[in-house]
Amino acid sequence: MSGPKKQYGQNFLINETVLNKIINANDLVGKTVIEIGPGRGALSKKLIEKAKTVYAFEIDKSLKTYLNPLEVNYSNFQVVYEDILNVDIDEFLETKGIDEAICVANIPYYITGPIIEKLVQEKRIKSSTLMVQKEVANRITATPNNREYGALTVLLGSQYEIRKIINVKNTSFFPAPKVDSAVIKLDRTFKYQPSIEDEEFFVGLVNGSFKQKRKTLLNNLSDYFKVSKQVLENKITLINPDFNPLARAESLSVEDFIMLSNNLYISEKAYAKINLSLEVTGTSGNYHDLESIVVPINVYDTLLFELSEKDEVVSNIEIMNNNIYGAIKLFKDTFNIDKQVKITVDKKIPIGYGLGGSSADISATLRGLNRLFKLNKPLSELEPLANKLGSDTLFCLYNKRAFIYGRGDKIRFYDSKEKLKFLVIYPEVSLQTKDVFNVFDNLNEKPVYHGFETYLIKEDYNNLILYMKNDLLNASFKINESLKNLYESLSNEGLNVHMSGSGPAMFLVNPTRNEKKKAAQILRKNVKLETAEEI
Repeated sequence: MSGPKKQYGQNFLINETVLNKIINANDLVGKTVIEIGPGRGALSKKLIEKAKTVYAFEIDKSLKTYLNPLEVNYSNFQVVYEDILNVDIDEFLETKGIDEAICVANIPYYITGPIIEKLVQEKRIKSSTLMVQKEVANRITATPNNREYGALTVLLGSQYEIRKIINVKNTSFFPAPKVDSAVIKLDRTFKYQPSIEDEEFFVGLVNGSFKQKRKTLLNNLSDYFKVSKQVLENKITLINPDFNPLARAESLSVEDFIMLSNNLYISEKAYAKINLSLEVTGTSGNYHDLESIVVPINVYDTLLFELSEKDEVVSNIEIMNNNIYGAIKLFKDTFNIDKQVKITVDKKIPIGYGLGGSSADISATLRGLNRLFKLNKPLSELEPLANKLGSDTLFCLYNKRAFIYGRGDKIRFYDSKEKLKFLVIYPEVSLQTKDVFNVFDNLNEKPVYHGFETYLIKEDYNNLILYMKNDLLNASFKINESLKNLYESLSNEGLNVHMSGSGPAMFLVNPTRNEKKKAAQILRKNVKLETAEEI
């Protein structure tokens, strides 16, 4: 027989009263249940008797001794021996033809946070009944003006109706943990979600407000938005005169945070891009004709928009050759806007690395102005503006995996069910796109045309990754010899390295842990590496 394992945080629930309380807290008849951590099956037995189907996810295969008999005796019970954190529950349910389910879990304390975060993201899970550490339960169920009230309370409260079912003594488990527990129930609600205009901004605002709980709301948000306290205090007071910026965040309700989120700033993320392939197919006037497969990645600048007395762009670093002002003028002229705007840019995409930072900022500006001035124009109406402002701006307007051609003003989108992952390498040089193309023209090379869109059509990503190339690579090497040396040092060690756009940023696609380690060992410590993934 298998005993409880510390490595999995196993404490088996043995209290019959608590088991029944969990069962009675749910309407199980006709329902599908996802059980996380069935252990020896004490709760599973009771779930099976009432639910339509129970899928139990267990990481510890040594517990088959207890769980196999249940599978044999009950046709509505199935155990999946996998780490739940590695399972896409929505996808799992979809393959079973199930639209919604409820979750019941005795969560190991050491992964409480990751599991709750996962359940929030799994939209087919409509209700979760969870055994958690009592301290965590108190934080989740806290009310405003309570010291246990925090970011977790607000973020979960914006998506769930929450209640505590029962406090549970540590003696209810074998072996007994050092602390007491509690059972909480989270019922997904749409009470608040429709009124949250920007979910990511809302989450950031809430986390920023509670960054240091002993600080006032004003101090925390001033640090978070990197603006003066006076400016922020004026904005908060205008939103609601009853708000006290000098109070702590714990005094605000979920509704208060939503009001702040919707009115404090308009926020847009400007995502970097990676060119998986880039072929130069000719020239049209002053432009080169290209074919490229491009994906957006989760490296981004953040742009905040607000009405102002004059058009103004403020950035955390100096941004050269970035046509945000041009985007503002074109947008206002096109739609007859006579108001002024201030845009604050938190620049994170490295400049001059072939990752499309300038184009991303321009496209984010168009989207942000559309929201700020409440025009509600579909993105299709912003396409002509994007094409006037740059070559990659049309792609950056949508941020979806795409095949782009022409000078970047023509585009076809492709689904990306499996998101690509990257190791992005930032050499210690920067290149200007026009310089790279000038050198390319003077090289008089005639690269062999491959036509990589065929791989997208066939969804043959293995061969795409194997054969993809960048026609600007040699031109970039010609400008900077050290770039060539870096590329060869990686290639000679068996790493399939590529360059994005006009460079010099390089990347590995879906790198293994060993490949990441090898790349880090080859490169000097002052060459920045960053993991990223397709959004």
